[in-house]
Amino acid sequence: MLRIAFQRVALLALALVLSANAQAATDYGDFLGTSVDFLDVSESSSTDAGPLFGTPSAFGDSMMFLPGGFRSISANGSSDSTHGELTLTLRSHADLVLDTITVSHLGDYMLSGAGTPGVSQSVQVLVTGSDLPIAVGAFDANAFELPGDAGFGFIMEDLVLDLSAFAVSEVTLKFTNLLDSYSGSGNTSLIQTKLVQIGATTTAAPVPEPGAMLLFGAGILLVGRRALRTRSH
Repeated sequence: MLRIAFQRVALLALALVLSANAQAATDYGDFLGTSVDFLDVSESSSTDAGPLFGTPSAFGDSMMFLPGGFRSISANGSSDSTHGELTLTLRSHADLVLDTITVSHLGDYMLSGAGTPGVSQSVQVLVTGSDLPIAVGAFDANAFELPGDAGFGFIMEDLVLDLSAFAVSEVTLKFTNLLDSYSGSGNTSLIQTKLVQIGATTTAAPVPEPGAMLLFGAGILLVGRRALRTRSH
């Protein structure tokens, strides 16, 4: 019951943080991939002044962040929340459309002492675009508490978005990561994000069927003939 209650509190905290005004963004610019470009990459936080994710590196059709200080830590009755958000545009190269987008994140946690200290991580990825009829997203949450989760542990998740039904070449992605920790007298809790990787796959852009092209051409011809008749009258 404690874990469930704490997870609900973390989800509520995520919603409240997302509604808050973020601080000034840190811009990282554009990164060109093999078949997908990552453009206007930036990060922001509503809890911390400095960058949390850090400067990314790109390889193939992926980009990787290796945060050095993205953590939440509490001791002796304190509590803490750390929020970070990545924003970027993914654009496929000519004659290609986006097929899937995968956001992988890796972290760890540590709980020590007596009592019931706890930590949680909530992550969300949301994709929007002018050619997308709906927003596409995924969400994941994890919570850990003493005594059952004593010591050290890893957190590894993949959030996969399937865009194959939409035939889109450009979308905007937002990845939100919220870390929470709380502690009691004589205990310590720590949770941190160590890696975030964003990758995309592409497929060939659909080619209109010959019949559809013929109907399109016939429509243009019909409109032209009607315009000509109107002018002659």
